[in-house]
Amino acid sequence: MRWPHWKGSRWAATGLAIGSALVLVYLAGPSSGSPKPRNTAAGLWTFRTDGILRTAPAVADGVVYVSDGHGTVYAMDAATGDERWSREMDFMFFSSPAVADGVVYVGGNGGRVYAMDAATGDERWTHKLRDLIFSSPTVANGVVYIGGGEDDRQLHALDAATGDELWAHRMEQMIVSKPAVVDGIVYASSTDGNVYALDAATGAIRWTHETGDWIGSSPAVVDGVVYVGSYDRKVYALDATTGLARWTHGIGDVTNCSPAVADGVVYIGGNDGKVYALDAVTGAERWTHKTGGPTNSSPAVADGVVYIGSSDNKVYALDAATGAERWSRPTNDRVRTPLTVSGGVVYVTSEDGTVYAMEAKTGFGTPRTPPATGPRPMGQAVTPPRR
Repeated sequence: MRWPHWKGSRWAATGLAIGSALVLVYLAGPSSGSPKPRNTAAGLWTFRTDGILRTAPAVADGVVYVSDGHGTVYAMDAATGDERWSREMDFMFFSSPAVADGVVYVGGNGGRVYAMDAATGDERWTHKLRDLIFSSPTVANGVVYIGGGEDDRQLHALDAATGDELWAHRMEQMIVSKPAVVDGIVYASSTDGNVYALDAATGAIRWTHETGDWIGSSPAVVDGVVYVGSYDRKVYALDATTGLARWTHGIGDVTNCSPAVADGVVYIGGNDGKVYALDAVTGAERWTHKTGGPTNSSPAVADGVVYIGSSDNKVYALDAATGAERWSRPTNDRVRTPLTVSGGVVYVTSEDGTVYAMEAKTGFGTPRTPPATGPRPMGQAVTPPRR
């Protein structure tokens, strides 16, 4: 297997480190069969999967869906954490699920895109790509858009009902991000350092914009502007019609974080441990907030609060206007995936395989479960009593 590189040997060397990290993380993931984690604080619920979690939760119709590092997709009740169903589909997932019209879509490291019935987990269809899949799917207007790995290097458009390929567009390198679809245009970023705009119906290129390094950040498209972060330590605002730069803003380190945009402000994290709030029109810095580790977890914004996870094993709730900390809560491991806010609850995944449900206003519902030293049962919700 080859790993991402960007225009030369620099990323070939880094790719080995990335590959080693993935292998090490996978081997260190939770093993099946040890004692139920003990909770030391009251809260909503936590749920343990059988593998590491490097994917974001999807929430639809009162159900939370996650895909884990052991190749299993889980559906759990959003209110209680009770398992609705689970299906072992692949050998590993780094693609986050998407849910649309009663179907769950996800890409596996075996190179297959899966469509499953959201109520039962039964397989609807699969579609084979050439290589492992890091990209997460986007579903729009009856089409699933998803990127392929290093040997594939294509953005694929699949019929959401049948899995038949409608078109594919080849890029210079792999796609590890989630496409965005707005007004008939698909916006995608690639580890070749480019942002692409393609016709959603045909795959024809509208424009490309080159950044200074590879991109793992998923584009956010708001009010005719595409926002994306790059490993060149910059945040870009590009005209959605032409691809021309509206502004760029330098940050303190590289970023894989995908921006969130709300009320005229762009929120994004970086490997320097900071969360940045930038004016969406000018790129001017509104505020920064320092966490205790790299913030590659993409933020979620709801009701004037920015929620983001950090590699310091915490989730933060920050005032969207000032950056002041509303609350922070510990998790068992690093949080490096996007958070999901739904119905006044923040849903979080940490790398040790735990899904958390936290009250958005207070962070209530973050029981600290110590790392396991022996076998523990997985696939169970743990619901401590409310105080």
